[in-house]
Amino acid sequence: IKFYTEGSGLKLQTLLTIISIITLTTGIISVYYAFTWRRKPGAEGKLLQAKMNIFIGIALLGLGANQFFFVDLVIYRRIFAVVFIIMGLVNLILGIRNHKYFKNILREGKK
Repeated sequence: IKFYTEGSGLKLQTLLTIISIITLTTGIISVYYAFTWRRKPGAEGKLLQAKMNIFIGIALLGLGANQFFFVDLVIYRRIFAVVFIIMGLVNLILGIRNHKYFKNILREGKK
């Protein structure tokens, strides 16, 4: 399976550039949250940890999606992509769930 076709080079390059920028940006943001959540106690720290998981999930989804756009889509590249997409989805879904939970705890605590 090849996703690359003649004449689609500019579109493909633009798509890969966007995916790379999103992956790099979310990776940097997740590193920021990785350092900050450890300094906050209780639910506030857990909220920051949930944000970190969300951004790690997006970064992993970007890394996995990026693998599908290479010309030589060999089996190990497919396996790598699928594993990263699954890990990204798990991090994203659990991060969103935890973010909602701890946001509600912090909101109730401030009442």
